[in-house]
Amino acid sequence: MNVSETGMLVVFERPIDFWLEGELTFLIEHQPFNIKARVVRVDIREAGLLFHIDTDADKLTVEKLLELAAHHK
Repeated sequence: MNVSETGMLVVFERPIDFWLEGELTFLIEHQPFNIKARVVRVDIREAGLLFHIDTDADKLTVEKLLELAAHHK
């Protein structure tokens, strides 16, 4: 998992549009975490997503993702 404090790199099954925005939902330890993100970089099927970190809940989601990524290295 390639995730940072500001975003993540994702591989999609098919190409994705640049600047597409949406909400991501992650199920971590059976609990859903949501965060909005925008596509800021595209390379064929890989896309760099930038998180919208506006609330404490967004910050908590990013913290949980970073913890999850650290455990999968």
